[in-house]
Amino acid sequence: MGLLDELKQQAESLLVTHRTSEVSQNEKLQASHARMKAALQYWVDFFKALTIVKPVTPRSYYIEGSAQLENLVQCDYDVNSRRITVLHQDYIDSIELRFRCASDASITVEKESEVLVKRLREHLWQHGLKFDLREIRKEGAYIERGIFTIHGDVTVRLTMTADLANSQINLTVRNLERLGEYSYVYDDDEFGAELLEEIGKAILGKPHKLRMMGRRQAEALAEWPGPERRATDAP
Repeated sequence: MGLLDELKQQAESLLVTHRTSEVSQNEKLQASHARMKAALQYWVDFFKALTIVKPVTPRSYYIEGSAQLENLVQCDYDVNSRRITVLHQDYIDSIELRFRCASDASITVEKESEVLVKRLREHLWQHGLKFDLREIRKEGAYIERGIFTIHGDVTVRLTMTADLANSQINLTVRNLERLGEYSYVYDDDEFGAELLEEIGKAILGKPHKLRMMGRRQAEALAEWPGPERRATDAP
């Protein structure tokens, strides 16, 4: 085989590999879009029904120690999606579910030093809580005491994001059953009707198996026993 023929053969081989990769990537995009599109429609219908039915789902959140926001009611349900464009075609990349847990009540928490005031203020900011702070300063200098009025208004977010490179769906949950953010990872074939229903149960405060579903969560549970059972964990 001459040099030119060898170069042509290498070029053709690279082109075939490139085309195969493009086909595979396109198939992944199409499959992911179909799953995310079905999920988006599920949540649009789910939140539309919640807006009409208005189920009573009281929530309570510990701020720290014994300070607790109690009997917050879920409201203002909203669904959004984000899309990416690949080769002039749009695909659903992520879905965000958002609602508020609110009441007209508020709680008051006092902190006795500048360090403790700063720590609580940053904690409230981190979790997106609304509050008013009255600082009492020693002779106009350092903070001697801080009086926080924390409003009964907590924003909850659940974000489902497609990870095409790893053929996974990442679920990030913020302020649902407690203040804070935690994540779950599901293989593409695990992201279906059963998982959506378990997420729905969690949103409604019903017993659910969300923490135990999926291969990744099962592997994590096998290595670590996890926190104590919660009332919302299904048997």
